[in-house]
Amino acid sequence: MCAPACATGSCSDHGICTDNVGVVICVCDDGYDGDACETDVDDCVGVACLQGAACVDEVDGFHCDCPTGYGGTLCDACATGYQDEDADGVCAVDCTLTTCADHESCSV
Repeated sequence: MCAPACATGSCSDHGICTDNVGVVICVCDDGYDGDACETDVDDCVGVACLQGAACVDEVDGFHCDCPTGYGGTLCDACATGYQDEDADGVCAVDCTLTTCADHESCSV
């Protein structure tokens, strides 16, 4: 008895198997590669996160693990509640959004 070329699992769980006259061809989901779609593509290759942030690979994407005060795709902007007052690229607490206790003041 002959088994179908596209047996269960022949393209892992990350692709669609097509039988091309007895030859298995896997069409991989976005973010996967390899003959059987078994390899998670490293989306951090070539990505330069700013502010010393680490790039974290995800399935079909990435994110930069930004330090406190920074945000944006590449940590290239100030996060909510922070600002770059003097345009030097340093994000500090936005004192206009900070409420201090009595007899205290916000300073950066």
